[in-house]
Amino acid sequence: MKTKYIIRLLLLALVTFAIPATAPTASAAFGIGISVGFAPPALPIYAQPICPGDGYIWTPGYWAYANSGYYWAAAVISGTADTGARTSAFMAA
Repeated sequence: MKTKYIIRLLLLALVTFAIPATAPTASAAFGIGISVGFAPPALPIYAQPICPGDGYIWTPGYWAYANSGYYWAAAVISGTADTGARTSAFMAA
């Protein structure tokens, strides 16, 4: 008889604590989407310049998009931090 009472009490406690765990919780989400409905202009063709020495890297230019439309981000030759090299930009020819 005592065992039956303990089992009922444990089941009641389990149900009591399980209900709040399965209740839906409030959540919020926020997102921003940007869509551009037209492609950028064709990539300009130009020769890669020779890097001035070790520790430099050439990054090609690319088309980027802003409120005013597409714009060309120029290619750059940049030095690594350990050489202290400067960065120079090359415009498309």
